Amino acid sequence: MTLARPLLPTPTRRVAWRWLLPLVPIGAAVAVPAAASSCGTSRSGAVDASVADASDDASFAVSFDTGVMDAGGDVDAGEEAGGADAGGCALLTCPGQCFAGRCVVTLAPGGSYALAVRSGEVYWTTGGGPDAGSICGISASPTASTGGKTTLFSGQSFPYGIAVDDTYVYWTDGFASGGSVMKGPRSAVADGGGAVALATGQLAPYGIAVDATSVYWTTGAATTSSGAVMKVPITGGAAVTLASGQESPAGVAVEGGSVYWVNAGLTAGNGAVLRVPADGGDVTTLASGQNAPSAIAVDGTSVYWTQLGTTADSSAVVKVALDGGTVATVAAQLGPTSGIAVDANNVYWLLSLSEGSGAVLSAPLDGGAITTLASKQDTPFAIAVDATSVYWTSPTDGTLLKVTPK
Repeated sequence: MTLARPLLPTPTRRVAWRWLLPLVPIGAAVAVPAAASSCGTSRSGAVDASVADASDDASFAVSFDTGVMDAGGDVDAGEEAGGADAGGCALLTCPGQCFAGRCVVTLAPGGSYALAVRSGEVYWTTGGGPDAGSICGISASPTASTGGKTTLFSGQSFPYGIAVDDTYVYWTDGFASGGSVMKGPRSAVADGGGAVALATGQLAPYGIAVDATSVYWTTGAATTSSGAVMKVPITGGAAVTLASGQESPAGVAVEGGSVYWVNAGLTAGNGAVLRVPADGGDVTTLASGQNAPSAIAVDGTSVYWTQLGTTADSSAVVKVALDGGTVATVAAQLGPTSGIAVDANNVYWLLSLSEGSGAVLSAPLDGGAITTLASKQDTPFAIAVDATSVYWTSPTDGTLLKVTPK
């Protein structure tokens, strides 16, 4: 069996019929962004997020001229970039670029991929190759006193998924059969060490989540039913298989004593959203027949996920109740979607187009008007939110970005 890894570690590596990024066989030379092997140099530079023309992709209906559209694809009047709201950005003394009344800032360059936000700090992974990846951190609002980025842990081999709790940062590392699930203190400074492996010998570990007692992750090759959902105590111990025989499992989340994940599926339209008790038990399928689901998020009532699809018409942001039921579409016919996050009011996701055609988007939890938070992005990939801002990574140009207010 020949495993393959994409040029960038995106959800597309979980399906055999990708339409975004090429695969390269393991062992082949992998091109990576400049400085991708480290966290880069922190800066508060301007991001070219000025108002753009509508996307050249006619299937993408969000208007970058206003930043707002309704669920049917019609532009809502009232919130025009450069209008009354635009003054709000100036009042924020934006160190970056204003867009529709919001401030878009580059927090750090450096080949960023997955990210997580907690307690006013942002953590992310960088790729690069065997022993060339890093785990990085920075204040969500860097100042002269808080400092810039910190390379917490270097020498990682293709680190990907990342999660944090109050004390530690956790990540998946490596691919093929030599992958690991790692843990290190958030207090590490200047690559101070202290990282330990919670699990080794993992087959292409990917998504990761953490609760008060355990770390959960997905594993598996992109073209077989060898995937699994795994668990290990946060203090270390024996890894436990919660679900096996999964078809390209990708994103994973934990909520209320249950673990939720998406299977991208081995063929188009064969993806699924599933749940298993965190202590083990029967696997429940919450949604089937999904078209390449990739990222997942949960709140106290629902599971949300992105469908990458095979065309713009088949991509979507979708939800279902935690216990299953009717699958509802939050937003559809978007173009290639990537990453997902939720708060009390909205769902946030990324339009993952290249060459400055990408965007950061949001919509109410139950669907409705889609808001463009930032445009002219280059293949944005992972996303996270806190009380005030939205954060995302752009592996193509190697940046970590932030928009405020959300």
